[in-house]
Amino acid sequence: MTQLRVLALASAAVLLPAQESARLAGPTSGVVFDAPSRALRVVVGVPGAAYLGVALAADLDGGAVSPGGRFAVAMAAGEAVLVSAASGARSSLGAACGGPVGWNAGASAVALGCASGARLYKISVEGAATAMNIAGLEGKLSAITVDASGRAVYALRADGVYRADADSSRMLAPVADAAGFALAGDTLYVADRAGQQVLAMENPNASASVRRVVAVEEPVAVAVDGGRLFAASGSSLRVWNAATSEELARLELDFAPTRIETLSGGLFLLHSRRDDSDAVQVLDARKLTVHFVPSQDLHSVANLED
Repeated sequence: MTQLRVLALASAAVLLPAQESARLAGPTSGVVFDAPSRALRVVVGVPGAAYLGVALAADLDGGAVSPGGRFAVAMAAGEAVLVSAASGARSSLGAACGGPVGWNAGASAVALGCASGARLYKISVEGAATAMNIAGLEGKLSAITVDASGRAVYALRADGVYRADADSSRMLAPVADAAGFALAGDTLYVADRAGQQVLAMENPNASASVRRVVAVEEPVAVAVDGGRLFAASGSSLRVWNAATSEELARLELDFAPTRIETLSGGLFLLHSRRDDSDAVQVLDARKLTVHFVPSQDLHSVANLED
């Protein structure tokens, strides 16, 4: 049974600018990039209702929000910029990358997949970006992420899974058509679309032993939360015990999840808007429920909050 509820969340993890916090009083649950309005927008939630709020930063051509919603990397006028959700301030990252963007769990580092090679930046609490050395990883990347230390990058290319740091880069495993991955502790979980499975690469900083965790038809995204492995496939979301591979739940949805990205406090973004008729879809991993987040146009939202 599809579990659709209007999002009513009580996490206030997103830092808002003073002028916005006065107008967006109440609980919030994260920040998303909204393609139709070309803006970073906060998900505003109250018991029984939620909606996409006013723009925190606009005139953007794409955006990848950090876990917790403090920062985002966005494309603006053909240039990659770091955006602060608290102030809307932008700082150039000195690159024109149109490839994937990946954060580490603490949002202290972010990596960009550029045709000229992957780029890695250390992000301070204040939002200052410092370029870090990273070896190799040239060519087209389909996904990228950063380890907890902020010094190593993992990436997917058409021929396999790679790891790179300041000294070297190497292939961890030849996985064709990998759809996405998730790093949890010392294990990298990979959605192997061609193999119809999710793989676990343990100790990827060293030997990177590979094992099959579960079989799943054409997985498009994976995530790990509290020892549970989540995989999106078709119009379903499946959940397993990551250690034992026991299936714990299967949610049948009336939309096709396109991602499983961390928002905050056990909340994951499953789908973002592609056009004005579309809707944001969010998973509450604590209750295993999926929530529909409607959106009004920005002018209507501004009038509502005045």
